[in-house]
Amino acid sequence: MKQVLQQFPATDFYIDLKSPDADPYEQAKAIEKLLKEKKAFLRTRFYSTNQAFLNALSDHVQRFESRDETRDILANITMNHHCVIDKKVNTQRWYGLELRRKVEVVEKYTLGEARSSSDLVWDHEAMKCFRASGGAHIVLFGIKDEADYKLAKELGADEVMVDSPKYFKDIR
Repeated sequence: MKQVLQQFPATDFYIDLKSPDADPYEQAKAIEKLLKEKKAFLRTRFYSTNQAFLNALSDHVQRFESRDETRDILANITMNHHCVIDKKVNTQRWYGLELRRKVEVVEKYTLGEARSSSDLVWDHEAMKCFRASGGAHIVLFGIKDEADYKLAKELGADEVMVDSPKYFKDIR
């Protein structure tokens, strides 16, 4: 990370913390030290599927909202059209999740449960919900091809993360 921050001093970065064996607090200390040294607090934002990594970061380090929270909000709006965003909160928030995500829906009933596979996909209703109180920035991950990119653009995503940049060099 140090080399990249040095090589691209005017570039903003979204960094996905994927260190299964790392101690969250040791990792957070190392990140904060590096960001301070490179004066990179304002041009980095951190994401992780491991909430412990985000929780360990100091308040000086910019981060995405919890993946679990983001997924729960998206599931509520796409499955039962219920927006659970607090419309009274108008702070800057960053949400990141795949444009399309395979999920398993579990229905529980008296004598057991049933499971169904489904796709959780962002749509206009979801974007409207996430932006209901203002201040929301939405980054869609897992953009695989031009069709995904066009959909993300049509939905009004603030940014996208592509699976392979080489497929997108001619797409704008």
